[in-house]
Amino acid sequence: MKAFLIFSGTNDRAWTTLAHFFVINDVSFFIVARSRTDICFQTAYSSRVVLTRETQRIEKEDIEKIGLALRKKGVAHAVICPTSEYVNLAYFKNLHWFQRENMELGAGPEDSYSVLTNKKRAYNHFEGHGLHLAKEMSPNQLSFPCVAKPRKAIHNSKILYPRFLRTLEDFEQLCSEKDVKLYFFEEYLDGESYYLCLYRSADGRIAKYSQKNLAQQPEGKSIVAAIPDNLHETPIGEYAIERIMASGFHGPAMVELYLLNGKWYFIEVNPRFWGPLRLSLFCEPQLIALFVEDWLGLSCVNYPPSLPEYIWYKGAKDYIGSLRLYGTAISDIASYFGEHKNADVYNHPHTQQLACKN
Repeated sequence: MKAFLIFSGTNDRAWTTLAHFFVINDVSFFIVARSRTDICFQTAYSSRVVLTRETQRIEKEDIEKIGLALRKKGVAHAVICPTSEYVNLAYFKNLHWFQRENMELGAGPEDSYSVLTNKKRAYNHFEGHGLHLAKEMSPNQLSFPCVAKPRKAIHNSKILYPRFLRTLEDFEQLCSEKDVKLYFFEEYLDGESYYLCLYRSADGRIAKYSQKNLAQQPEGKSIVAAIPDNLHETPIGEYAIERIMASGFHGPAMVELYLLNGKWYFIEVNPRFWGPLRLSLFCEPQLIALFVEDWLGLSCVNYPPSLPEYIWYKGAKDYIGSLRLYGTAISDIASYFGEHKNADVYNHPHTQQLACKN
């Protein structure tokens, strides 16, 4: 049997969306839980857990244990769902051991992956044809406000997030916590945020859609509200898609762009599934279907119903006083999320325990 393998405990909104689609279409999948307190045990997918990790790191011994657990379930070959930057990089680092246990990542190859995930290489790859970059500043010549961006997404097995620096004191605080060489610094762009989302199959087929982001957690963390958009049908969207194709990458990818004063800016690209993936079920359900066909050879014809908006209620509530708003769609934060909580990403029977709670 060939099946998908999900590493839970990170990017839970993405993997639960995949699991929802898999169940609806009778697609085989199993889960490796990050810990005994993993939220997967609060979902209807807990019966799919084949192993619970003992440590945060993924080492040779963990890979062997996962392989053994899968074989006991009759899985001869497993495809890892690319939902986690850490897991993806652990896969490339330990490629021999994963392949020895008949596991592969549902994205690749590593050389094209690194073009997209490395911030500096991605900047060089995407700049041009009307797509601009924020002005970079040296650490000793900063103008505030500005943004400190990590050169790499992972350092010492921990995710590094962008840091919004309002004042010199914020910069000094960053220096006291982290090695400043881990970051580069850019002007702060106060524009509108968009995601261009796609899946490119190994034979070159593309399923795509886009979203306009309405609200985001502070420090560049998770998007908590979004609506569909047509960016993927515009010349700048088509150019971004062409750059994905030019990298040679196949798999899921999300390109973030800003629109400021009529100019488009490239922010980043994540070659993995993204948190607001639930919106794909409304905009382009063929995206996950193409992923399944690409790696398991199965045709999916059942598309779960979904609302034409994305909401992460708890993710917004936890940061209710510090959310970053884009545009003017949200005037009263509490009222907006209260009125739209039925669209909560977890508002589904399989994940109801994680859904919005007053």
